[in-house]
Amino acid sequence: MLMVWIALLSPQKLESEKKIEVEGLSVYILVDTSRSMLAEDVFPSRIEAAKRTIREVVEGLTGDRVGIIPFSSSAYIQMPLTTDYNIAKNYVDVIDTKLISGGGTKILEGLKLAENSYREIGSEKKVVLIISDGGEDEKGTIEFAEKHNMKVYSMGIGTEKGSVLPNYIDGVKRGFITDRNGNTVISRLNEGFLKKLSEETGGRYYRVDNLTGGGERFASDIAGIQGDEKRQESIKVYSKYYQYPLFLGIILILIGVAVGGGIKDEED
Repeated sequence: MLMVWIALLSPQKLESEKKIEVEGLSVYILVDTSRSMLAEDVFPSRIEAAKRTIREVVEGLTGDRVGIIPFSSSAYIQMPLTTDYNIAKNYVDVIDTKLISGGGTKILEGLKLAENSYREIGSEKKVVLIISDGGEDEKGTIEFAEKHNMKVYSMGIGTEKGSVLPNYIDGVKRGFITDRNGNTVISRLNEGFLKKLSEETGGRYYRVDNLTGGGERFASDIAGIQGDEKRQESIKVYSKYYQYPLFLGIILILIGVAVGGGIKDEED
């Protein structure tokens, strides 16, 4: 049995490694995780609609690298750029409004993280997708994106009518969030700045609500961007050797059965 277990470990040896050029964009998705994304004017909530949209984007990519940056009062790189779309979907599953404490929508912080990553990998084309229920015109946000040649697409999630914000305590909905005066807070889609940011950086704005989505439209739009962004990837060639211990293990098992059977016959 030892030989069979060794075979199951799939012993292999690296024979060669070569570099190949691959075409494809590098796309960072900035997703708003502030508490206003708990609003339920988009079914079942804005944050869940955002996650559904990200999955649609990932499913529409072909060879492009994708990364995820959640943001609210700050931002961080949850998933660096990758072409492993299955892993990307796993990261999407754990996105919620508790990832970053505090409030606010610091889009600029997310753009800075994306730019640092683009600079490290030497990416010429910088495509960013922002998914949010709106944001304020942070000083220098548009200027930063233009300075670093970012093409910013954005998706506004929510409705103009808006919705109250459910208050969750220990994962259970307990009424609604109120302001200091005890008035129920209503969150509405604020798409003005998102539209402006996308228009001035050469991107596009999409509305996401109960009737329309944006994932497929975004994937289609960036597919039209000339794919002259090249990167090098390594391909490793291995020789497999599992068949040798497997063959030896089978022979030993057959010998053991034959010998065991012969001894039993003599005792009878």
